[in-house]
Amino acid sequence: MSAVALLLKWSLTLPIVVVALAVAYRLQQQQPLLGSSSGNHNDAGIYCYKGVRTHDTDQPAAQCFSVVDGAFAAVWSPANGQAEAGDAALNADVPSNVQTLDGYVIPGLWDGHGHLLQYGEFLHSVDLFGSQTLDEVRSRTKDYLATNPGTGSKDNWIRGVGWDQTFFGRMPTAADIEEDDTLRGLYMMLDRIDVHCTWVSQAVLDLLPADLPDVIPGGEIIREPGMGVFCDNAMDLVMDLWPKPGPDVKALHVRSAMRKLNEVGLVGMHDAGATPETLTLFSELANEDDWTLRVYAMLECPQRNTYCPDEAVKFARDDDRFSVQSVKLFAGMSPLIPTCV
Repeated sequence: MSAVALLLKWSLTLPIVVVALAVAYRLQQQQPLLGSSSGNHNDAGIYCYKGVRTHDTDQPAAQCFSVVDGAFAAVWSPANGQAEAGDAALNADVPSNVQTLDGYVIPGLWDGHGHLLQYGEFLHSVDLFGSQTLDEVRSRTKDYLATNPGTGSKDNWIRGVGWDQTFFGRMPTAADIEEDDTLRGLYMMLDRIDVHCTWVSQAVLDLLPADLPDVIPGGEIIREPGMGVFCDNAMDLVMDLWPKPGPDVKALHVRSAMRKLNEVGLVGMHDAGATPETLTLFSELANEDDWTLRVYAMLECPQRNTYCPDEAVKFARDDDRFSVQSVKLFAGMSPLIPTCV
């Protein structure tokens, strides 16, 4: 996984303190310029910073840029009075009401490996990243339950992600959840930091058949020190039982994810594994104005560790908002060191 194992904290942990510059033209036409509420906005549409990085070989650095009708019109430095990369001809002078901000502008960032829908689900679930002890996991879960009453039922499981057994010294078990009176009897499914294993409560275990197979091709049921964790292909045993959110809830999760990614300057991402159902949802949402990322997606077949040629159809929008050009396959699986290609 890349930063955020799942994306999940992904590259959001990067110390990004910049404004995204190179947002796609069509997206910029529909979205306000990032940072336009900073006090540097003016009627002339001119913005100046200590430095502007362009990735233009003829003019790699500048200080100011102008925006006309939501699109970049020119990039220049007042010192040389030259405007490049735009149709507008500007003189070297900057209006007196334009302040040069103590910051830097760089082209919009891409995340090379993430999971858009799952990251949105994470934003609406229990954040377990960095949990040092089982007690801390239980405490965070109870905090989530307090602010999300009604979760934990058979029709609305508590979801979470981010635990790491290396902090606990062993794999967690369903019994670890049952130790807390507040959590006992609730339906819970908590994904590991790399989302290649999931930890469930006793209520979820009780939904499974008693004669679970000893061997799961491409996966493993962890049985020591007790039942509760399912890895890789074995996760499907649990996922098949999970009451999955409908399209409206999924759309909410996608929009939440995009807003958070935009906040730190991300304007694009590679979605490293989305099912045909999810890809269909993305294709529909990409028609809407609040689709604010370019998404390059990899097809992941509904059945793990398989190739589904009937579903493997290349797709790319003319405006580059969304494309599907690759397939994600799994190989060399281990409960501790998963490999995906």
